Amino acid sequence: MPKKSKTKNVKRRSSDDEQLQPKLSRVEQSDTPAPLCFQSPVSLFESLIQPMGTEQFFREYWEKKPLHLQRSDSSTASYYQSLFQLSDLQSLCSQGLSYYRDINVVRCINGKKKVLNKEGQVKSSVLNKYLVQNKATIQFHQPQRFKVFILQLEGQKRWLLYNPTVRLAAEYSLESAERIGSPTHDIILKAGDLLYFPRGTIHQASTPAGVDHSTHLTLSTYQRMSWGDLLLDIFPSFLCDSSRTEVSLREGMPRRLLLGSSEGLDTSSRLATALRSLADELETGMLEVRSTHMKRDFIMNRLPPYSQQLLTPSERIPALEDMVCLRCKDHMVVTVEQSQERTDEATELVVFVLHSLKNQRESHMMGEVCDEEEEHDVSKGLKFPLSHLQALRQLQQAEQLAVAQLQLPTQEAKLSLVLALWSESLLELMLASLSTMMSHGFKSSKQDFTFGPWKVTAAKNHIMKSKDIERLAEEMSMPLPEMLFGDNILRIHHTDGYGIEFNAVDALKRVNNMEDAVKVACAQEWQESRADSEHSKEVVRPYDWTYTTDYRGTLIGEGVQIQVTETAERINMEKLKAREQIMFFDDVLLFEDELHDHGVSMISVKIRVMPTSFFLLLRFFLRVDGVLIRINDTRLYHEAGKNYMLREFSTRESKISELKNVPASLYTDPNEIAQHLTLKLTVCEKLELPVIEPQTAADEAPQ
Repeated sequence: MPKKSKTKNVKRRSSDDEQLQPKLSRVEQSDTPAPLCFQSPVSLFESLIQPMGTEQFFREYWEKKPLHLQRSDSSTASYYQSLFQLSDLQSLCSQGLSYYRDINVVRCINGKKKVLNKEGQVKSSVLNKYLVQNKATIQFHQPQRFKVFILQLEGQKRWLLYNPTVRLAAEYSLESAERIGSPTHDIILKAGDLLYFPRGTIHQASTPAGVDHSTHLTLSTYQRMSWGDLLLDIFPSFLCDSSRTEVSLREGMPRRLLLGSSEGLDTSSRLATALRSLADELETGMLEVRSTHMKRDFIMNRLPPYSQQLLTPSERIPALEDMVCLRCKDHMVVTVEQSQERTDEATELVVFVLHSLKNQRESHMMGEVCDEEEEHDVSKGLKFPLSHLQALRQLQQAEQLAVAQLQLPTQEAKLSLVLALWSESLLELMLASLSTMMSHGFKSSKQDFTFGPWKVTAAKNHIMKSKDIERLAEEMSMPLPEMLFGDNILRIHHTDGYGIEFNAVDALKRVNNMEDAVKVACAQEWQESRADSEHSKEVVRPYDWTYTTDYRGTLIGEGVQIQVTETAERINMEKLKAREQIMFFDDVLLFEDELHDHGVSMISVKIRVMPTSFFLLLRFFLRVDGVLIRINDTRLYHEAGKNYMLREFSTRESKISELKNVPASLYTDPNEIAQHLTLKLTVCEKLELPVIEPQTAADEAPQ
């Protein structure tokens, strides 16, 4: 197995410091999509500068000149105001804000910046006095030294922009009024407006007369991302590699050069010749250019994926015959570096896989490397032998790849690589398409896993035979899904004879139990969207052709059964995020139908067992192309030592027209699209484990 890579620890707030709770977003039901789309960095930036396109922005404005986007749309102004307001700052004061650590209070006096910070914690009354009486500016961290986007949240702000004295300046500096001259831009920002200006732009901001206060959000970007920064990073390793093959770089320099006795044109000419030779070698591509420090710094300090919910390994452990793909490719980098282990042998090159999936949002931009804490290493990724580099590049470049196709010498090496990536939540198994599964057939399997008084059984078999499907369809008085796994079961059974299981037949028995109004409305929209399709005239039948089911499992018992009651207690999802050994995992497909190539309807159940608990997710996923996406989730959680399970059922649904800001590529991924769907229903239940009493009859009842 690969070793975890190590990095310096980052100094955080002490345990005595109060942890500030994040600001809760104001979520309201609306048919109007939010102005900012957080699905990906690309989509966020596109929505940030809309209605301008990214190509025009980078062609005409990026690092060239300021841009002011005026937005008169009241909904946009209202949305920006909801991000942060003066009232939010006032409420945060009660949670332990400190001067310097959290905020700075500053004021410009006689052309110079004066810091008005006090000692200790910030009081709201004092802050209001600074703001109202002293007309001070209240700043949160991150000084504006980089490329800047200003979002006006509330009130108005006047911005004077001046030509920089040094174009794209790399360092922060103060300039006298005599040097900067007259402003090139005089702009009044109103709520909803955006202002961009390149790094080095001299700027002055003030609240116009008659305006009570102004709040704006500053987005600074491209810190230490210049060509010069890249050269500083790659040049040492490139020079080292070149020295191995170029004798002239290994020859001794002139005597007494460092004492200044041999400096002159000959030395400069010799250095210039060496640099030209290196440039020629770089251009040929014979040697690989390796960025290490910049990559590490970028990954260590970037935010984790916005869309990630539970950062736990997806699906079951990969096998050789599985198709896999990397998750969150933009949040991981592969570097080739010298081994950090201290040995007497020659320095060895190894491969590091670094990622930001586990980075903490609450500590982003809030700490510096602390030398005295270097010994307390933090895992930021994985380390592999150099022989694994090509296989990792295969995974980076492929949309999906069979584990057996990885370019590694042994099966053990292939499995070790994918297991390591899977354990870090960097790898997921691909769900094979219906046609692929039917062409390759299915492998029957049955797994039993016992932990404490519980036994988990996961049985997976072939699609039901035609005659069995016909018989069952007649019994249920409805056509059945084209892929029905009638013998597939996931069962959780207690030694005292009770439990819960999940099977396809009971799931289908609940197909017609959703509200008719929802079902008919969906069918009507689907029919209208397919008006030119012959299939649309046939699909609407007395049964729900989408196979939507509110199935939550089947209670089983040999004389005793679990009792179900409503509860306000919720599953602790934060606790599930903790990294705990997964002792058992499996995923069982119950049925799937491709709706005559117009979407998909499927239900599957997966379980993972940890040393102290188990967690189960039953998911019904429906996508009707061009119409809607619906997800019914049942989550089941039990913690060792407790006499009950918690079960949460939820329905999420959105029309495709409501998902305009969501990339269409996510429509096929239930894990990614779920958070973008509107929550329609939530039911929380407590499944109380029975007190054993002698009975003779076994009982089953779908719930």
